[in-house]
Amino acid sequence: MRLHRAWLQQAASDRSAAITLHETNADRCQVVAKCQQACEKAIKGFVEATTTAWQHTLQVDSSHAVSHHAAALLRLALARPKTERKLKAELQRVLSPQRIDAIKVLDSVVP
Repeated sequence: MRLHRAWLQQAASDRSAAITLHETNADRCQVVAKCQQACEKAIKGFVEATTTAWQHTLQVDSSHAVSHHAAALLRLALARPKTERKLKAELQRVLSPQRIDAIKVLDSVVP
């Protein structure tokens, strides 16, 4: 399995776990922790997936904070050619300034 797919698969698993925890009235800190992990892994997966295709130098590291990666990915997406307008529009939606602010909040709760 390619690395970016492993990150995205784990992100989906963490998201499902967060939903299950929420639905079973688990402690909120556990739900938030799983949400943060899902977000972190999805962003890292996208960084890995775009490294070669976009020829960028962002690197995934052991840090749990990923808002800087999300902001960088948005900047990279906006710089893509006009022929990729669907991708640009989707990334602008997914990585909107409001979502990046929410990722910053999640970043603030991890060690």
